[in-house]
Amino acid sequence: MTVNEAAVVCEVTGVIRDVDRIGREITVVVDGRPVVFDVPADCAIFLHGERVKLRLLQPQDHACLLYTPADDRRVTRSVRIDWVRQPSVRAVNS
Repeated sequence: MTVNEAAVVCEVTGVIRDVDRIGREITVVVDGRPVVFDVPADCAIFLHGERVKLRLLQPQDHACLLYTPADDRRVTRSVRIDWVRQPSVRAVNS
């Protein structure tokens, strides 16, 4: 999997449905459909403003993710929990 630093960074908000700690993936329900995101070891994860490990994320957490599309995957750059906003997807840069 290749991530291009000049690639578009997208933002998505939704509710976590599943956390795969071993496979380092999270499934987030966005606009009523599940979307899977890769969570690399260097991804910044914040819970109530404090940096935490992936294992602290729980189903039903409201999340805001910044990610980069790479190949057929979505590579997460950061996750913020308790970011309460209507689920949506938008480009951060182009």
